[in-house]
Amino acid sequence: CALPGLPPKKVLGNRESAFVERRKQMLEDYLKALLMLPAVIQDGMIWAFLDADEATAVVPRFLCRQATHPAAEKCLSALKRAVAEKQEEVFRLCDATVLEELAK
Repeated sequence: CALPGLPPKKVLGNRESAFVERRKQMLEDYLKALLMLPAVIQDGMIWAFLDADEATAVVPRFLCRQATHPAAEKCLSALKRAVAEKQEEVFRLCDATVLEELAK
């Protein structure tokens, strides 16, 4: 999988507010592009970097899972574990797309 390029850095003038705002937006776009790649979503390093718990990671992983039975079963197991461990975070599963996928 090809990762998007990082936004360019600047040695001089890197504290100018216009540059900082432009780079901030470029970094946000970079992160969004990363999170569109199934290989990145399935990798635990991105979730560790974002300091996200399993309940946060399980929904995108479920939606981006492979269409194979073992992959779906693994995702469902993680989903059930996340629900059992984090009852207060079940609201994340109330997304219409997630509910449609779970109903299949």
